[in-house]
Amino acid sequence: MPKADTRLWHLASGLTALLAATATGCVEDEPFIPGGQPPPPGGPVAVEVAATDDLTFVSADVTIRVGDRVRWTNTGTLIHTVTFDPALAADPANVQLPDGVAPFTTQLGAGEGYGHNFTTAGQYKYVCHVHEQAGMKGTVTVTP
Repeated sequence: MPKADTRLWHLASGLTALLAATATGCVEDEPFIPGGQPPPPGGPVAVEVAATDDLTFVSADVTIRVGDRVRWTNTGTLIHTVTFDPALAADPANVQLPDGVAPFTTQLGAGEGYGHNFTTAGQYKYVCHVHEQAGMKGTVTVTP
């Protein structure tokens, strides 16, 4: 894909993610680029998760409390997603949300990050839908 096409695709993907976040009332989930820009609003980060070129989330399974924020950062050069939407998963069983929680997803380019505040207790299973078949999955367990 030529560079101009790649840039357009990234711009369109970013706008789509922003519109989806705004439509679900999750404006605190706006993507950001670490190193020079402040994190998005929503409070301090309780847990950092890296999306790596080894096609893993490190740490893949985390436990936090209601109200805590998790931030994912793409530490490699490959495009990754943080996908909590069973409709976008190759195997919908790989994504799980507590009852009443709206699905959400974002794409991370090299060096980009995404933060999310978890306000409902339960187990959240997620995938990188680009690398799901390679086993790139994670779990966030949110306790009261």
